[in-house]
Amino acid sequence: MRKINRFAKEKGWKEVLEERLEPKNPVLYEYVAGKRRANWHLLLPLTSESRVLDLGAGWGSISFLLAPKCKEVVAVEGIYERAEFCEIKRTQEGIQNLQVIVADVTELPLPKGYFDLIILNGILEWVGLFGKEDPLAMQRKFLRNLWELLGPGGYVYIGVENRYQYNSFFGGRDHTGLQFTNLMPRRIANLYCKFSMQNSPRTYNRLASYRVYTHSYWDYKNLLHASGFSNVEIFAVLPGYNNPSILLPLDNSNILSYYLTCLRLFATFLGKFLGYWARILVKLGLAKLLVPDFSIIAQKEGLNDT
Repeated sequence: MRKINRFAKEKGWKEVLEERLEPKNPVLYEYVAGKRRANWHLLLPLTSESRVLDLGAGWGSISFLLAPKCKEVVAVEGIYERAEFCEIKRTQEGIQNLQVIVADVTELPLPKGYFDLIILNGILEWVGLFGKEDPLAMQRKFLRNLWELLGPGGYVYIGVENRYQYNSFFGGRDHTGLQFTNLMPRRIANLYCKFSMQNSPRTYNRLASYRVYTHSYWDYKNLLHASGFSNVEIFAVLPGYNNPSILLPLDNSNILSYYLTCLRLFATFLGKFLGYWARILVKLGLAKLLVPDFSIIAQKEGLNDT
């Protein structure tokens, strides 16, 4: 990041990404420069008067995409070098309604009732690492604090993984870098993390204890309701919440069934087999149990409810 920031100051942020990032890491380049990162905003009543808070803004992709559509965007990032890149880009682009802040997302020096939208894209699951309390209690407290930062009728958007996503049953790794931990009861997952840390400390992204909590469709709803939010809508987001090309409302089986019939994948024998079981899951209302990623929109009740 320091090298990128240095070259960005000298040559310009666009040139640096195209010359140094795109050839070596096209996936990361799309993550930073992609135009679809904020497609979900079309589901929200954002206006030229909206105030937006982007927590864990990273390279600033979502913040910069929303800035032309809103009155004010505040991008909060905990890593200084990433925030510096955002500020370099903001200065070079001459964007006046975007403010970059380096801060801990759990200790925000911001006014209550100020924002119309708060964005948590890949952030909620990590909240348990910011303290020693029970991670679920910390997530609930964190969301309640965000509820207070929102004005009446304001929204929170959450991009996050599904705890029981289908690939976890086939050995997919979660944020611990281990297999099957997100499927285990929390206490067993915690013991497994400690055991793995002691016996193979070089394993990718090893955590000393299990504190990165993802949840199921129903548990996310319960968590948000317990934190004061209402009108919680959860979408299956494809191919993932960092590249939200398609959002499917999980409470509407007709839309899910129609989407399945449109997939060319089902032209093959394997595709037909998978499609058959996918349709059964939709009919049983269980598709929401296994999708990989969620886009979640929840509202704070108030005078501006729509």
